[in-house]
Amino acid sequence: METPEHYLCPDRACSGGTWVLEQQNALHNLWLLVNASDQSIWLLAADEPVCPRCGTSLVTPLELEGGYTTSEVLENGPMLCWMQTLRWSQPAA
Repeated sequence: METPEHYLCPDRACSGGTWVLEQQNALHNLWLLVNASDQSIWLLAADEPVCPRCGTSLVTPLELEGGYTTSEVLENGPMLCWMQTLRWSQPAA
C-alpha cells in the first residue's frame, strides 16, 4: 500500500469532512477511505477518490486552497468558503 494521504470533501453541504486515503496497489482503482472524524471505513472502487457520502471528487488541502501563494491572507475562493462553514468554539473558562 502507498502512504496514506489526507483529502477533503469540498461540498459544503456534505458532512464528509477530512478523509485519510490509501490506494490499494494490487487494484489501482480501489481506494481505502477512513473518515478522520468518526473513523468510519469505506472501500471504494473508482477512477479517482470521491466522497462516499455525497459523490463529490475529494481534493487535497492544497487543491482546495487553490495552490501555493506568497500571501498569508486567505484569498477569496473554495478554501475561504469552506473555512467559513466551520464552527469555531471558545475554550471553556
